Amino acid sequence: MKKNRWYDKHESLANHLESLKKMPKRQLNEMLKDLITLARLLRPSLFEEHLLEYPLDLKKRRWYDDDPYLWLLINGLRFAEDDIILKVVAFFDKQVQWRLAALKKRIKKAAANKATVKKTATKKTATKKTATKKTATKKTATKKAATKKAATKKAATKKAATKKAATKK
Repeated sequence: MKKNRWYDKHESLANHLESLKKMPKRQLNEMLKDLITLARLLRPSLFEEHLLEYPLDLKKRRWYDDDPYLWLLINGLRFAEDDIILKVVAFFDKQVQWRLAALKKRIKKAAANKATVKKTATKKTATKKTATKKTATKKTATKKAATKKAATKKAATKKAATKKAATKK
């Protein structure tokens, strides 16, 4: 279905404006502030010149009607020259590149943290295994010593019993 919005003739701008729908509110507000500032720098009277021509839908059916800054930006850009539209698109492109770079950096950092956690967990597991082996070795040694001691005691008891029997005869 082909849409007949004014910005659909600028494919990149349409894509970027559509991306604003999904943007978290805080980021959206920052982006709108920067875009409005950029548009005003490029043409100071852009938003005021055609203000009376902006559609005012009391039912607020369009996705951007609920946000006054978004409404102002989209309706103001409708009357902007192509060079301003291109600069706005370039700004969007830079923002997207910046956000992707920041996201990649966060992903890389998270992967590094995960690897560190895994190494630490592996070290802890190895330490536990070593401690378990040491404990097992100590237990085995203790058992062997106890067995040897019991055997020695048994032998001593047997020898004493033999000696006592020989003495009685």
